[in-house]
Amino acid sequence: MNKIKYRAWNNETNTYKNNVFLSDDGLNLMYFEDAKIFVSPLLTETYTIEQYSGFDDKSGIPIFENDIINLKYHYGEGTDDIENVVKKVAFKNGSFSFENGTIFEFKQKPFSSMEIIGNANENPELLD
Repeated sequence: MNKIKYRAWNNETNTYKNNVFLSDDGLNLMYFEDAKIFVSPLLTETYTIEQYSGFDDKSGIPIFENDIINLKYHYGEGTDDIENVVKKVAFKNGSFSFENGTIFEFKQKPFSSMEIIGNANENPELLD
């Protein structure tokens, strides 16, 4: 079973809050800072919530929505054609996918070569 984890991008301060929790009613964001628990109303104009995909990159770093990953894409059996591609992780239609022009659905065991190289909030230039 995958762990449910979130992080929150603060659109006002342009910073992340990691290891955040959502209240049972989904109206509040909770996080720890300086050994204290903070509760903040979950205002969508202030925070963008990003969910853990359930997968880690090749270095064991958790992959979240809006992460930008580099991966080696193999074009199928019987061919040696491999392309290095950069994709953004998205959550669409109930599943995680790679988004950057084309959408690729995560499979049970995604590419073992995935490496997080940034995220869409802090490094949008990586998607150019």
